[in-house]
Amino acid sequence: MREFCRGVQEFCTLRAAWRDRGRPKILARAEGLPHALPTLPIRAKHAFSRFAPRVALLALCAGGVASACRAVSAPAEGAAASARSREPASEPEAKPGEDKPGDERPLKVPSGEPPRLSCAQARAIVAEVRHRLPADPPRVADAVFADLWTDWFDPHGLWSAAPDAPLADAVRARANGLLAELEDRGGVGSAAGCSVALSLGVDTKRWVDGLRGVFEQARSEAPPSHFKRALSAINEPAFEDDVVSHPARQLAADLGLRIGQFLNVAPELADGPAMSALSRFFPDLSAEAWSEVALAAAVRAYVPAIDPHGEWAPLEEEWSLFAGDPLDGEQPSLWGSMRRTPLGVRIVAGARAPLEIDDLVLSVDGTETAGLSVEQVEQLSRVEPPRGQTVRTVRVLRGQSANALSLAVAFPQGDEEIENALPALGVRYGNGWVDVITINEVGDRLGDDLADRLAFARQDDEPPLGVVLDLRGNGGGSTDGAAAAIGLFLPGVPSFPLIHRGLVSEILRASAPDPDAVWKGPVAVLVDGYTASAAEMIAGAIDSYGRGPLLGAHTFGKGCVQEYFDDHSGAGVLRLTTLLVALPDGSALQQAGLEPEWSLGLPAVDEHEADLDGSPKGASGPDIRNRAAMGSVPWPSARGRVGPCEDPVVCRALARLGAGTGVPVRRGRAGIPVPSHTRRTPRPLPVLGDAEHSAHGFTQSREGRGTSPR
Repeated sequence: MREFCRGVQEFCTLRAAWRDRGRPKILARAEGLPHALPTLPIRAKHAFSRFAPRVALLALCAGGVASACRAVSAPAEGAAASARSREPASEPEAKPGEDKPGDERPLKVPSGEPPRLSCAQARAIVAEVRHRLPADPPRVADAVFADLWTDWFDPHGLWSAAPDAPLADAVRARANGLLAELEDRGGVGSAAGCSVALSLGVDTKRWVDGLRGVFEQARSEAPPSHFKRALSAINEPAFEDDVVSHPARQLAADLGLRIGQFLNVAPELADGPAMSALSRFFPDLSAEAWSEVALAAAVRAYVPAIDPHGEWAPLEEEWSLFAGDPLDGEQPSLWGSMRRTPLGVRIVAGARAPLEIDDLVLSVDGTETAGLSVEQVEQLSRVEPPRGQTVRTVRVLRGQSANALSLAVAFPQGDEEIENALPALGVRYGNGWVDVITINEVGDRLGDDLADRLAFARQDDEPPLGVVLDLRGNGGGSTDGAAAAIGLFLPGVPSFPLIHRGLVSEILRASAPDPDAVWKGPVAVLVDGYTASAAEMIAGAIDSYGRGPLLGAHTFGKGCVQEYFDDHSGAGVLRLTTLLVALPDGSALQQAGLEPEWSLGLPAVDEHEADLDGSPKGASGPDIRNRAAMGSVPWPSARGRVGPCEDPVVCRALARLGAGTGVPVRRGRAGIPVPSHTRRTPRPLPVLGDAEHSAHGFTQSREGRGTSPR
């Protein structure tokens, strides 16, 4: 990914505050990158890096920003283009879904067509993915690839996932050949087409054309029905989540029957959605076009097959890459959860007023929802209004009414108050109390929220004797938030070497808050097997610097960072693992995890990072600790007085902390039992630069075809 021989170069990841435009943009600094690409701000909402003073190139990344992007002509030209993009007077009026210039491009309005890639585009994306990974990728297993392809190719349970669909068997038989075409093993590049994909396109056309006939016959022969019965039928879910058990022919006939009955009683309501349903459930495409759909599904299957935290999504479905990320809940959406029906989507939770639960949404800003995939529907619910507007027009059927309502839904583009206070609980400890602060996820605001909580606790007539950070169950999130949290206990220290293919490319540093905000008293961290990623970074920094002990159970061991960026083809967005993280003392975090000072007998977890297929091996780095910042603040004795506690684990931890006159924080790890996920011995590595970056979590696989992702 990086051509280090070309010297240290800079790129910046753009971050405009979330409060400024409803999704943040990121500005970060990295060295050692000869090819950088300006990416889209929608990625920035999950790309939590800090602002840096120097801007050479604009780039957006999240979930673990690596410093890999596409080449741009020159830093000066990039900066000038960025400046021009911020001049609203010179920008043409944007239409819904139309790309905005520069760094302002919004989410794309879905068209409802299946994603497609040409043979050349698919090969280019696969080559790019392999190039950017932090280590040589593993070989993709044919069976794993075929199963992922079958899942991603079929958004409805009609084309490949149904038990009677022949395409699953077809792709299993041709998986090796399709992989060879994607990886261009013959080295012929764009000179040769993708014949295996074309053969799948021929099979798909034959199958889907047959299903269309089943649907059309059932629709034309639909018997008369009362309006209420027909309305109820098109309000009921039609698609299965998880494993598809209904035959595709049965589903096609059921869709045709329900849509046909509603057409008979309310043609003025159903005509448009019925046509959209037909064209999206059963696209009338050529074999060549279907082969491009097959290639898009192949790329979507290939990426997580070689990177368990990676994913590719087309621009019309890019929201799916961010589902479940810490800030996803803060992005405005028309609903919290929905279910797809034959003619639209029914809201089941989180309706944005004046929408209501059980409204059947027929269209949003003129885009009909019938036949859209789950990923497309959810993206449509988050698309910004046209420029200059603050409302979205949503057409719905409500209750038993035969008249559709056209509702104007306020959709703020600017500041929305975000309530993100940290849960905290004061627990008796000796002659005073301890503040136990629960951190469920590492969001971009964690530093501010934690600083507020510490300031509030210090204002008490009797300030706490110590602070316990409870990171149990915390899967990580923002390294920007992690760096800010670390800085409240270890201000400004070098924290983590970031490693790519054996070389330390960057050093992540803790933030340096105002001295009055720094907590100088005792601190301890509760961890378990679900503590991962950015949460492990917080715990690992406090542990490595000897600032305080860890208690609980061995952590998950995710020490790799991901980047979001546009693929080189311009057809979609990638999330890839691009860097590995070492701890401040040089120990590997990836596939190693953290061993707590004291075990609290917590239940074992089913899986660690090292158990994931395709997970890269960990890498150790140099010891970058600032020796002047090392040292512990002993915990005072609790004199046997602890609690009561709502959570008995907290009381066990406090009892252990308060058992003596202080807590010896280890300087080394000799003689301490470690599990099989052991840390590696640090070895010196060349340091090429110093930067601050971000990291985040796991691949969101398709969880279903009928409801919003969980």
